[in-house]
Amino acid sequence: MTADLLIVFGLACVLIGLIRMISSFSTDEPLTGAAIMGGLGFAIMMAGSAMNPMGFDPTDIPAAVMRVVDRFG
Repeated sequence: MTADLLIVFGLACVLIGLIRMISSFSTDEPLTGAAIMGGLGFAIMMAGSAMNPMGFDPTDIPAAVMRVVDRFG
C-alpha cells in the first residue's frame, strides 16, 4: 500500500507542477517552482515504483488511485 500512496502523491505533485507551469507561462514568471514540483513528483513516483516488487505499468495507476481512495475515503 505504501507504493500506491507514493505513486498517487507523486502524480498529484506532477499535476500541481503542470498547473503551475501553465500559470507561469501566462504571467511571465520564472518556471523554477513548477520545475521543482514536477521533479519532486517524478522522484516520488519513481520511489513508489521501485518499492513495488512487481513494478508498475501505466495501466496500473488507476487501480492504485482507487486503492488509496478506498483506504482514506
